[in-house]
Amino acid sequence: MRLLRALLLALMLLSLVSLVLQSNLKPSDVHYKTAFVAGRERSAVYISSMASVKLYAVGTGEFRIRDVQTGEVIFTGEVNGNRAFTLVFPHPGFYEFSGNSTQGITITITPVDVGFPGEQKSAHLWASAAFGGLLALTLIGGVRK
Repeated sequence: MRLLRALLLALMLLSLVSLVLQSNLKPSDVHYKTAFVAGRERSAVYISSMASVKLYAVGTGEFRIRDVQTGEVIFTGEVNGNRAFTLVFPHPGFYEFSGNSTQGITITITPVDVGFPGEQKSAHLWASAAFGGLLALTLIGGVRK
């Protein structure tokens, strides 16, 4: 029983530290490399946290963003000159930028909201509160004999 309590306490502390660190992220703290796609060239960008971003694309043609972890295409865009797009990267990880362009497309990624964008923050807070309540009940239940 002590091992279970110690494990639950360690998980709770780890969850709280993670929540605090991600909640305190500011868009100015995060910088992403510029992606370039042309013909069969591809670029991969590592996104360190869930993020809502603006994509600024310059060039001619179409491009796709694929989640390397799941293999699914999360965004498709077409640009003729320059254009801005809004996108939410659903989780940390690598994302592959590919396209169909003879001249090439340069894509600049600018963070708008990082950590837990929008509704995600309240969902994580509720999950932490529920986990904390479960931990408290377990610890209190283990103390009474």
